[in-house]
This record gives sequence, C-alpha cells and structure tokens, in this order.
Amino acid sequence: MDSKLTRFDLKGAAAIFVDWGEQPTFIMSFGGFNPRYHLPQGVPPELASLERLSVSLAREKHLELTFTAYLAFTPNTFQVGGRIHAFASAGKFSIDGSVSVDALIDRHEAPSSSISRPACSSRPGASTSSWSPSRARSADHGRCG
Repeated sequence: MDSKLTRFDLKGAAAIFVDWGEQPTFIMSFGGFNPRYHLPQGVPPELASLERLSVSLAREKHLELTFTAYLAFTPNTFQVGGRIHAFASAGKFSIDGSVSVDALIDRHEAPSSSISRPACSSRPGASTSSWSPSRARSADHGRCG
C-alpha cells in the first residue's frame, strides 16, 4: 500500500486471514508481526513478511525522520511495535540513531514467565516488555549482564 497521510508518504501492508476449518483461526495485521511471533500451521507463509507501516516525516539530503510500526491481533495475542529513525548532518558532522519497541501479549504464556524490564539482547535497538502480577513486587531492576 502506498498512500499519503496529509503531506507525508505512507507505506506498508495489511492482511486479514480467517480459517473456519478444523482449527479455526483469525489473524489481522497492519504492518506485520512481533519478531518473536510464529504463525500457526495452515497460515500462508507470506503473511510473515508483511511490510511495516511507515511514514517519512522528513526526507531531505541532510535530514531524515522515519516512523515504522505494526499492530496485530490473533486469538491468543496482541502485538504492537514501532521504531523511530533519525539522521541529520551538517558539514562533516552527522548523527544517526533509532529507538524501537516490540510488545507481544500472549494469553497462553506460562504464568511464571514475565519480563518486567527491557530484555538483554545482542540485537541493537531490541527490547521486549510485558507484566505479570506474580512478579511485579519482586522484579529485579538491575542491569543486564
């Protein structure tokens, strides 16, 4: 999908999948899925590679600002995530960076597993958040490592 959001370019893909067979399922996604989510059997594999929704807020030679996002619903999950990427340059100097967040809420996740702070990850910009009442009082807020 290529469109305009006021004066900004909007790109990305969306899909709805419904199966009324032996194992009925419903999947709706705008911009893809959480990186940790695996599609169930019987779902077309091309759904796994939907293009993220993106808006370029600035796209000039010395300034770029882009926002990408996804939102997905399945019978057992709610998924949302986004990334902001910025680049600016002046003369011989430049700055380039991004911030991202991915959230996957799974109603069938084991009660003992929760993450109450950003996960340690070797992937730059990766973080995961969720909350569990059983661990909220005893969450370790120490550093990764």
